Amino acid sequence: MDYSKPPKLNNRYAVDMSALGLTLIIVLSFLLHLFTRLFSGYAYAILLAVFTMICVVSNRKTVIRGNWLTQAWFFAAAMIVFSFLHSQRSNGALLDIIVFTCGLLLIVFNSGDENEYLRCLSVIKALAIFFAAGVLLQIFIPPLYRLIIVFFPSAYRAALVSGERSGFTLNTGFSAGYIIAGLVAMLSGTAGAKRLRLRDAIMPLLLLAALVMTGKRGPAVFLVATVILCYLAPVSGSRKFKRYWKLFLLGIAGLLFLWMFRDALASIPIIGRTFDSIKAYGEGEDVTSGRSRLYVWALELFRKNPLFGIGWGRFRTTVVGNVTVAKELETHDIYLQLLAETGIAGFIVFVSTFLLFWNTTRIAYCDCVRKNDPDTTGWRQLLLFSFAYQTYFLFYGLTGNPLYDPHFQIMYLFSCLIIAAYTTLRDPLYKR
Repeated sequence: MDYSKPPKLNNRYAVDMSALGLTLIIVLSFLLHLFTRLFSGYAYAILLAVFTMICVVSNRKTVIRGNWLTQAWFFAAAMIVFSFLHSQRSNGALLDIIVFTCGLLLIVFNSGDENEYLRCLSVIKALAIFFAAGVLLQIFIPPLYRLIIVFFPSAYRAALVSGERSGFTLNTGFSAGYIIAGLVAMLSGTAGAKRLRLRDAIMPLLLLAALVMTGKRGPAVFLVATVILCYLAPVSGSRKFKRYWKLFLLGIAGLLFLWMFRDALASIPIIGRTFDSIKAYGEGEDVTSGRSRLYVWALELFRKNPLFGIGWGRFRTTVVGNVTVAKELETHDIYLQLLAETGIAGFIVFVSTFLLFWNTTRIAYCDCVRKNDPDTTGWRQLLLFSFAYQTYFLFYGLTGNPLYDPHFQIMYLFSCLIIAAYTTLRDPLYKR
């Protein structure tokens, strides 16, 4: 038997089951808070494991070949397990291990079918539209919003009505995260297109409007930074200089517009909050919403435990009595939290893995753009999504908790899965 290549997938049913399993995992990433409110984190973990097994078994890849990229997450996963055993072993930390283990299995047993991943992007867009509609309806058409949420389970509906601009989620941050995933998927599909359909132009604008109305400044800023980086990445020389110049002029025009109409624009949540933060910063106030104290505490924990940290998932349990009175919080900076919980050893392993996947994706995407091969149109869209979402994930990690939230974890690992599948297909030993 030739072990240099996986067996061919002649069974159409098996391929469909693999695609179904991956699609259900994507859907599950958007439903975490519904599951935890109605059932428990254990039910969520069991479903995730079942869907992952469907993908793995249906792919029927019985041999794991030595692809350096697909195996890179082994070190990070091993560090999570080691650090978890070194901690208090909380349920949240255990869920992290399950999510990363499932993601690792998907990366190793990846499918080379680009249509499978493109269908997932379509699902991401549809779910993002649903949650964006919730935000817009809650703000602009409250009667219709209240009519729709009647169909939600009562336990979940009771938590919804107390939210502000959160739509169909329990927090504006959740809504913003779901919307941004859809925006990245939509923009990946339209980038470079010479002509846009009306739907392709309108839907991103609606999602952007919903994001603005959530008032989440950090996610919006990091999304803009991501779009700029993706715009600049595939070009070089004089073309890159021209794009820098265009961005500079656009930035100046945007600042002038904000200054001229600042009074009218202040009623828009995200702009009004930004103006308030600028004013507060000028007056010497703390504009981090108390997060600076979390940062200082994370560095203090790292100083006391520099090599291996205090253990995965333990940071939130240490803030009570030291930073907060009763509420447990993450650091809101994944890099500082990695230092505190896994020490310098874990920090190096994780950041190296992040950068390895990010740089490999960047090179693959730029190469795909330069070649402009019509046969790789689908992969070009997928690689752009992977590169953009990984970029956003790394940016957002400066002020958010994407490494410790199952939605962001799954979406990030899905991005890693795309580049792992792409590199596998281009392995000379791989033949379908």
